[in-house]
Amino acid sequence: METSSSSVKRSTAVVTSALHCWSYTETELQHLFRVSRLFITSYYVYVTYYGLFVLDLNSVDHPTWGDLGSNWWWKCVSVWNLILQVAYFIYCTVFIDYADSGPGKSWIKPRLQQNKKIRDFIFVSLVFPVTIDVCVMFWAICAVNKPLLFPNEMNNWIPDWYNHAVHTNPIVLTLFDMVTTKHRLPKLVESTAGLFMLSGSYVTW
Repeated sequence: METSSSSVKRSTAVVTSALHCWSYTETELQHLFRVSRLFITSYYVYVTYYGLFVLDLNSVDHPTWGDLGSNWWWKCVSVWNLILQVAYFIYCTVFIDYADSGPGKSWIKPRLQQNKKIRDFIFVSLVFPVTIDVCVMFWAICAVNKPLLFPNEMNNWIPDWYNHAVHTNPIVLTLFDMVTTKHRLPKLVESTAGLFMLSGSYVTW
């Protein structure tokens, strides 16, 4: 009987603790989200650094990728998406989340509302659709014919964690940002034009 009572007390404590997490004020939640985005920004900076300076992609010797010539990875939409992600989160961190701190606060903070409009345009027009397309299409194709996109030999040059950093984590972190940030939808014409401009840049690269 005593064991049952202690078990109930432990369960009650867990539930109480979980409910306490949802009892944060709006200010506390926004601070938590800002810190989270700062962590995401740092994570993406490291992933980008690792891809540019640690991975030796020039040594890839495989017909699928080697025949594309030097700097072949810039022809991958996954890399373009990674650049979008790191640029977006750096922009959010510097020009919005921490606009009231740092040496540039005197000219960044007065433009906060304009910065938010730019953030919303970039997220809705570029980051969200490109991320969904890259991550969903990559894993959908891999489920049917993985060697078509990522031959087994590529594991010799690209570790599994980096593959997930480029093709799995972006969709998770993008959805997290969508849930924790109040985005305002830009005009449909402007949003569509931005996406077409990015697509045209990729095609003509």
